Amino acid sequence: LKLKYKLTALMNKQYSYLHINENTPIYSINAQDLTIFDNDVSLMWDIDNFNITCYANTRLQHWNNTNGANSKCNYFNYTAGVSGTVRFGRFILGMNMSIDGRDGYVVKEMNRDLCLFDASLSMKMLKGKGELKFEAVDIFHQQSNRNYNISANSRTESFTYGLTDYYTLSFVCSFGKPHK
Repeated sequence: LKLKYKLTALMNKQYSYLHINENTPIYSINAQDLTIFDNDVSLMWDIDNFNITCYANTRLQHWNNTNGANSKCNYFNYTAGVSGTVRFGRFILGMNMSIDGRDGYVVKEMNRDLCLFDASLSMKMLKGKGELKFEAVDIFHQQSNRNYNISANSRTESFTYGLTDYYTLSFVCSFGKPHK
């Protein structure tokens, strides 16, 4: 049984732009404070033919602007899941199930909770030199080609065109003696 825990904190202050009011001669610098707390936890249990790992990652971002429409913003992103493998004879069954979410964003589409599920089945053959593997990625069709990025002053929405859920069948064969 192995337990890993890691906490990371980032705090910085940056000055982004100069605000000039035309009606009165006032010049002010927009001061931005950013605080990020990252929290990673994983618990792994491994015995002869069975391996299971539970993991969680949370990230809290706090923006504070002295000027701007969104003077204070809190964003919370999280991932939690379980992955594991079971070996029986020449076969290995693997799976990964996770919940991926974000909260605190002004635009509703940016707040999300996705349940992601991947699975695989592989078979060792040719005296351990070959492996035939079938893999299914995002079985519940939850992933999207849309991605969001947030900073203190802007929101970026980007699209990528590619596969979000797919199935693969592969065969790998190694020649020669394996290295120790």
